[in-house]
Amino acid sequence: MARALRSGRRGRSFKSSHPDIYYFIYYKEMPKYKGICFDLDTTLANTEDSSISIVKRKGLDEKSSVEYKLYEYLSQYIRSISWEEFITKYDEAKSQIKETLAGTAASHSKYLYIQRVLELLGARFNPSVIYEATNYYWEYVLDNMALYPGVKETLELIKKNNVKVAIITDADADIQNRKLIKLGINKYIDYLVTAQEAGADKPNVKQVELALEKMNLKKDEVIVIGNNPKTDIAVAKNSHMHSILFDFDHLYEDKEDDFEQHISDFKELEKLLGLERRKYVESSLVVFDLVGTMTKERHLVSTLLAEILRREKEDIRPSYELYKEGKVRKEEFWKSFGIDEYDEYEDRVIAGLGIDENMLKVIKDLNEKGFKLTILSNIPKEWGYAFLKKHDLGDIFPKVFFSGDLGMTKPNAKIYELLMNTYLDVDPERVFCVDDDLEDLAQGKNFLMQTVWVKNVDLDYPYVPDYVMEKPGEILSVVT
Repeated sequence: MARALRSGRRGRSFKSSHPDIYYFIYYKEMPKYKGICFDLDTTLANTEDSSISIVKRKGLDEKSSVEYKLYEYLSQYIRSISWEEFITKYDEAKSQIKETLAGTAASHSKYLYIQRVLELLGARFNPSVIYEATNYYWEYVLDNMALYPGVKETLELIKKNNVKVAIITDADADIQNRKLIKLGINKYIDYLVTAQEAGADKPNVKQVELALEKMNLKKDEVIVIGNNPKTDIAVAKNSHMHSILFDFDHLYEDKEDDFEQHISDFKELEKLLGLERRKYVESSLVVFDLVGTMTKERHLVSTLLAEILRREKEDIRPSYELYKEGKVRKEEFWKSFGIDEYDEYEDRVIAGLGIDENMLKVIKDLNEKGFKLTILSNIPKEWGYAFLKKHDLGDIFPKVFFSGDLGMTKPNAKIYELLMNTYLDVDPERVFCVDDDLEDLAQGKNFLMQTVWVKNVDLDYPYVPDYVMEKPGEILSVVT
């Protein structure tokens, strides 16, 4: 059985290297499931309610079905064909395509269904008609679909609990993207996996495997939620994963014991997944990187330390990596380069970093406007606190996250979890992460925060931030 998930409040105290800074960070336990694979059609929205099979099941007039609307649209080209003859041939065309292309995304192609039904009806081949009829079909579906009650609110809550969301679907990628946009939930979806991309329909495990790869999560960290026992629940079983059957129309109530979890109200997921609902303050949180974002010096190792130590960055980096994570002490770091008296070198590092005066002005403006401000940086903690003290920034940044204090570095997801769970009173959608490193920013999108790239140099990393900032002053227009 899928288990109800526990959440609680714990904390961790940190004594910083700065003598006046000591703080305790509260954070909640993460839900058991770090990711969810959702089906889309008839799970998140009633996208199939206009199909004739469901229209008939609900006892509605066939003329309200999308197939009848398609027939009306095509009537100008197939004037001699009655509705009864059309729907008979359409069902035959659909069966033929599904049989020929079984298990593939193409077996669901409305374009192929329409092309085949026109062939069966003896119509002259006309690609424009097929193309336009396919678009008409989908426009009708898009105009007549709606989210199930509670879906948007629950998806938002899921993301605000730092859970990754992937859609796994047998339908075509293009139309599923259109549905997500039209439904207004695309910002709550991290990944879309279709049979078209994975190469197979559910219950083949390829879609799940690809979703896990994209989410960078393990099977026991992800749950599958869908409406179809033969596809969604079966793919979970085939993948040895937990699942929840969402049964909005109460089709399986007499068989609910056959499933790990059976729900008909989407809001039940809040309890089942152990999601925490919180009230948020009005303030926004701006999270600053330090080196390359707040400093004049853009590259601590390759330029500043390389010049001070008169060594190549490849020689410096191994010791530096240990030092910035707090795995070696300051004394050990300098000693690894044959330096016992290191005070002068420490002063040169802090002086060499400097501070970007334009960025400092922005930070002070944000502070005066009442923004919450913090620093999330991979800089060695001793240097980070010395930088804050030199520029009298301790009051502006009452809480900071330096890798040496935490024993981990960006882009490790855990450091972002700690950040978000420290500021539980701030709406994640009102968190702005300002950084010059695209790889670090890319992790932020999984936590619903807004990512702001400080573009110092062009970087070859596959991530598109929400905002690109070439001048510090531009951040004011982004966050206000």
